[in-house]
Amino acid sequence: MTEDLNIADGGEIASSGEKIEFSKPLIIILLIALVFVFALGISLGIVYFTAKKTSPAPSLPQTNPPVFEPVKPKEKSKLATDSAVLKIADDLSAFQQELNRLDLLEPQLAPPSIDLNIKIE
Repeated sequence: MTEDLNIADGGEIASSGEKIEFSKPLIIILLIALVFVFALGISLGIVYFTAKKTSPAPSLPQTNPPVFEPVKPKEKSKLATDSAVLKIADDLSAFQQELNRLDLLEPQLAPPSIDLNIKIE
């Protein structure tokens, strides 16, 4: 084996020019290992960077929440009892009832019935 290798002046090993051949199963195993190492690196990177972003916030001293008093009901508006406003509300409800009673379908405006059973001989 030492016959094939020549040592150059700087101590480097120069090969005789023979190709190194890998078998197909070895290439497939190396590719699978490379993909696995790549996926492992990506997953570790994701875990590393997301762990830094989601670090727990420093705990703050506990404080008592503010106490809210119940809201007092407001007095009715003057407009709620105004006769003009009440008349408008009654007119609107009567108009709504009239619209609900109307039949808005116009049978004479319906599109004509078309016979789509067409046979070509």
